[in-house]
Amino acid sequence: MNARTTLLFLALSSSSSHLALAQTANGNTSATLSTPNAAPAQKGMRRDPAGKTGISPTWEAIKRGDDAYVAHNIEGAIKEYQAAIEATPQNPVAHYRLACALVAKGDFKLSQESLDSALRFAQTDPQTAAKVLFVMADLREREHDYAAALSAWKAYSVFVKANAGIKAFAASGASREAKVAEIIKLNEQSGKVKQRIEERLQLMDSDAQKDSKSKK
Repeated sequence: MNARTTLLFLALSSSSSHLALAQTANGNTSATLSTPNAAPAQKGMRRDPAGKTGISPTWEAIKRGDDAYVAHNIEGAIKEYQAAIEATPQNPVAHYRLACALVAKGDFKLSQESLDSALRFAQTDPQTAAKVLFVMADLREREHDYAAALSAWKAYSVFVKANAGIKAFAASGASREAKVAEIIKLNEQSGKVKQRIEERLQLMDSDAQKDSKSKK
């Protein structure tokens, strides 16, 4: 797992699992997925499968997964996020966190599948949806599919503008969009130069063959 992957996870994940643990432990069930940094869970907290009067198994598993991820135990994180999904299959955060861990592992195909699931279940959760769109765009860049990456970054920017109340990285999205557009332009220019060189070499080869025949 490289530094870019770790920083991306920490920036996008915030501490929603820590928040859910702390607030449900105190009997506060109004926690939102997007609120940052809160105190970690305490011993003897109330537990409730529904997550109404205590912490749910889903958020306990997500918290364990986050801890494992930060400790660079990617396989452990994946296992915990999968446990969270088993507990609550339609929890978008669990699918999103699993996708981040799979990106760190280098399994881009499975990561995309998890991102698709996260986006599908985040229809009423624009904060998580924005995070998913960000990682989708980043994933396209990692795959060097720059045309798809440019479209993905544009989709992220449009979504953020349409949901002004969420916490998002609008400036980062715009910056990546510009960088990817520049890469595409440079690749096109490079391709044209290579084509001209290839055409010139073919012409030189043809001239050499003609010259060889004329000398016989």
